[in-house]
Amino acid sequence: MDPLVFECQARVGQTVRFQFQLYGSEQVLDLHVQPVSLVQQRDGTITASTERQLPGTVRLDSPPELRLRSGERTKITGTWTLPSGNGQFHAAGLMVTDRSQHEQTVEQGTRPLGVRFVTRYLLRLEAEIHQLHPATSIQLASGQLSDQGGFAFANVLLRNPGRAGQRFTAKARLTDTTGHLVMDDIPLVLPVRMNQPEAKRSQVIVLPETEVLLAGRLPDPVFPGDYQLEIIVGSGRGVSHKQQFPVTVLPEQFLAQRSVVARVLKTIDIQPREIELSTLRRGNRIMPLALENKGREAVAIQLQAIDANGQPLKWLSVRPKTLTLAPGRRRNVMVSLSGRDGGGKDHYATLTVAARGTGSGSQGITQLPVAWLNAARQPAENLALGRLEMREGKTPMLQLSLENQGTRHQAPHLVLTLADDRLTKVRREAGYHAWVLPGQQQVYRFPIPDLYPGRYTATIERISERGAQPVTSQQQITIR
Repeated sequence: MDPLVFECQARVGQTVRFQFQLYGSEQVLDLHVQPVSLVQQRDGTITASTERQLPGTVRLDSPPELRLRSGERTKITGTWTLPSGNGQFHAAGLMVTDRSQHEQTVEQGTRPLGVRFVTRYLLRLEAEIHQLHPATSIQLASGQLSDQGGFAFANVLLRNPGRAGQRFTAKARLTDTTGHLVMDDIPLVLPVRMNQPEAKRSQVIVLPETEVLLAGRLPDPVFPGDYQLEIIVGSGRGVSHKQQFPVTVLPEQFLAQRSVVARVLKTIDIQPREIELSTLRRGNRIMPLALENKGREAVAIQLQAIDANGQPLKWLSVRPKTLTLAPGRRRNVMVSLSGRDGGGKDHYATLTVAARGTGSGSQGITQLPVAWLNAARQPAENLALGRLEMREGKTPMLQLSLENQGTRHQAPHLVLTLADDRLTKVRREAGYHAWVLPGQQQVYRFPIPDLYPGRYTATIERISERGAQPVTSQQQITIR
């Protein structure tokens, strides 16, 4: 069938002609064609409705009963008289039902199934109406950030209470409490269109009297703090709706995105956030550190490598140690080993990155762990897993401690699965391969806002590196 969606531009009350081509398959098909109205699910999925009234009048010129033989071509044709009023967009459907009676192949000695499957195809008619002042009844009900697998998504609940459909594009932008732009042009799309080509994905269709959810993944990491999520709805005629929603990012949110990026002074992004150098075979003695200024003023940056006592190091070299980064600029700093004899063991250091705004005078500092791998033999992994504990608060959480009792850093990822007697399963993730240094104890938190009270079996999968087989353990916990 071609096309699946008939699209046109028309005037109010105009009668338009539509046509669909049908190509015969290997079997003879007996098809029934019926005009239907449409309904839309919250994720954007459009299906047929037998209850709603059709927008306008759809008449078939071709017969409602069609027989399509192998290799044949035929057409579904008709007219669609569009409704009056100041609606911007209308949609209707044609339900094509396969009523063919194909013989069922049954092996000798077996009983045939008493089930008959019916195949239906939904063809759509869509019309965009040319008007000087089209009705725009869109309502932005809510806006928030959600955590999906450690990544931040902007979610917007949008309503169309009017009697005509709407077609538009939507995007979001994120600002901090001072009004500084953190992220711009975050596309918002219907979840059902996430995997479609860009041109179709960006078009949002909302049918009359419908509520849909728009979503868009934030392209960059977002760090803990208070923000304003601004939603912008527009069409070819410009912006039609704009609204802000306050959002708060908690330390335990969006950790997958933040696991590879550090930030200082709210505007300087640093990648990677952990530096591994090595004098072993196939190891790297030098690594670039990327610094990017996403702010509106130039920032003076100073870097220094220190040991556990805060003293400067001789075996680690940083070039340059001082620089000024203009707004929107990015620069690499080279971090390298200057020592050669590590005594056959691994060494650790801290790279401090201090930043100061040249205009505002605001200051900030962050610390990056640096590893010098020098032990010829791979040290044994020695991670001590604690007990799951309940942590009360605004969002109920389970927390789990992990202590690195070995001599080399580990980068675990944890997958927690909770199951009860009713076979209810909840899956949460944490860690995202962020380092746990030797002697360090790391606490991982798993939000459980939707968990019912009761006794659960907790299965903990610890994945030491990407692609590795997990180490599994179980605990019992009671949620009150």
